[in-house]
Amino acid sequence: MGYRQYPRLSEQLSFVVRGISGAQARPTEGQMLVLNEVGAAIEEAAGDLQALIAGAVADLNRMVEGQPAIRSGWSR
Repeated sequence: MGYRQYPRLSEQLSFVVRGISGAQARPTEGQMLVLNEVGAAIEEAAGDLQALIAGAVADLNRMVEGQPAIRSGWSR
């Protein structure tokens, strides 16, 4: 039932990259528009993730101090 789900950022990015890298011409205006939209969505998601790590995850780690902590390994 994946065809009923909204496309994920990684799928959108893969689609645009394949279209750009597989062609023998410069990217179309439409491809560049989609690439910019996906880039903006990625930046928004990265901000949301950073807020989650700095907020809820950091609070939880403080609560369980001395115990194994949640480490993301992600940095912007």
